[in-house]
Amino acid sequence: LSVHWSRQHSLREPNSQENNGPKPSNAGAIVKNLLFILAGLALVVCGSELLIGSAKVVCVKHGVPQTVIAGTLVAFGTSLPELVTAITSLIKGHSELLVGNVIGADILNVLFVIGAAATAKPLQIDQATLWLMAPMMLFVLFCLRGYIMSGRDRFHRWQGIPLLACYAAFVFLSLYFFGGSH
Repeated sequence: LSVHWSRQHSLREPNSQENNGPKPSNAGAIVKNLLFILAGLALVVCGSELLIGSAKVVCVKHGVPQTVIAGTLVAFGTSLPELVTAITSLIKGHSELLVGNVIGADILNVLFVIGAAATAKPLQIDQATLWLMAPMMLFVLFCLRGYIMSGRDRFHRWQGIPLLACYAAFVFLSLYFFGGSH
C-alpha cells in the first residue's frame, strides 16, 4: 500500500541549498556516501556501547530491575539513532521522514520484533509491562490520534510537551514502582 500510495503522489525536491555548487562524479559521490554511512554506523555502535553498557552496570549495581533497565536505558539507547535521524530530517526540511521513521519503527518493534520473538519462545509479561508500559503506550497512541484528528497537517511544539511529560512520568513511575528500593 505504501508503494502504491507513493507512486500516486508527485515527488518533491529536497529543500536544500547544496544543489548550487558543483556536482561530484557519480562514482565519487557513491564512495563518499558509503564512507559517511560506515563512519556514522561506527559512531552509533561505539556510542551506544559506551552509553548503554555503562548505564546498565550502574543500574544493576544499584538493584534496578531488568524491566526498568529495558524500558528506559535500552529503549533510549536504541532510539538515539532515530532521534539523530529525526533532527537531521527536520534540518533538511523533510519532516514527513521523521514521523514515518518513528511510527514505522514502533510498528516494526511491536508487530515484527515481538511477533518473531514470541514465535520463537513464549514471552513472559511482567507487572511493569502490564500495569505501566501498556497503559502508557495506549495513552500516547490516543494523544497522537487526537493530534492527527485535529485536522492539521503538522505537529506543533505544544504537542510535544505532553509527550515529553509522558516519557518523564513513565521513567519516574518505572523507577518508583518497579525500581526495587523506594
